[in-house]
Amino acid sequence: MYYRLHPRNPETGNPWGAVLFSQRGTTRFDPADGAGTLYLADSLAGGVLEMFGDRLEPLGSIGRGLSRRMLGDWFATLIAIPQATLFEASGANLSKLGVDLQLLAGDHAAARLWALRLMQHPAGIDGILYPSRHDDTRRNMALFQRPALLPVRGEASLTPPASTQAPFATRQEGTLLHGPALCLREHPELPGALAELEVALLP
Repeated sequence: MYYRLHPRNPETGNPWGAVLFSQRGTTRFDPADGAGTLYLADSLAGGVLEMFGDRLEPLGSIGRGLSRRMLGDWFATLIAIPQATLFEASGANLSKLGVDLQLLAGDHAAARLWALRLMQHPAGIDGILYPSRHDDTRRNMALFQRPALLPVRGEASLTPPASTQAPFATRQEGTLLHGPALCLREHPELPGALAELEVALLP
């Protein structure tokens, strides 16, 4: 079970769709000529850190906080995927690719090239599981678009916390499911996530 953070569409006031397999070629693992990549986090705290970590200042400073207004323009959605073959980009596996931690924190162009190679690998790799560059104890996923995941379906009962959704989390087959989009500012897990990250909630 994974979390997807996605913004509000300023033109409509509604959230952009939670499921977007990017082929923009602008982020770490989304080559423009690839299958498409969906970024996910293993927890709400991990998703918040991935999305907003670059703007957080050190612990104890006034800048270690996120405003209610800003969080009101973001949404969190639970995503359930069936069993997938993932490349774990950590430990000795990095050396097996002939790379190091720069794959996860360095030049995006090089990382996109490796993502494309993994997408096209005959082993049928479905995505990359990788540690957050802000906290290497947390795991993010770059999920590749595969025919077996489609069509994407909405599931109204797929609501937080993720710990209560074991039947969805243990599926061996089926398509990708997403729950309803919940405003991040009002998300029931937000207080715990911010406390875990030691981040203040500002007006």
